[in-house]
Amino acid sequence: MSSVDQSGSPGERDETDLSAFIAAETAKRHRRNRALRTPDQRMELARQMQMDAYRVMQANPAAWQGFLKRNHAKRSVPVASVFAPEDST
Repeated sequence: MSSVDQSGSPGERDETDLSAFIAAETAKRHRRNRALRTPDQRMELARQMQMDAYRVMQANPAAWQGFLKRNHAKRSVPVASVFAPEDST
């Protein structure tokens, strides 16, 4: 009995191992770079991502209208509750 893995050809196993290694190293590099950012760099990145998201939404009129509808619904206050008389009891 042999304990050698018999799934796929040796070339396929090497490619899979190499792909997994590259993916792991890329993820490590990304985490390291993210951890080394200054607060100003993080704020700039957040601002840039938000501006990109707005541009994408504004490029699609239906998406922009949906965003505005949801945004206004979250921030709206029912008029009846604002002008309702207070109970003095």
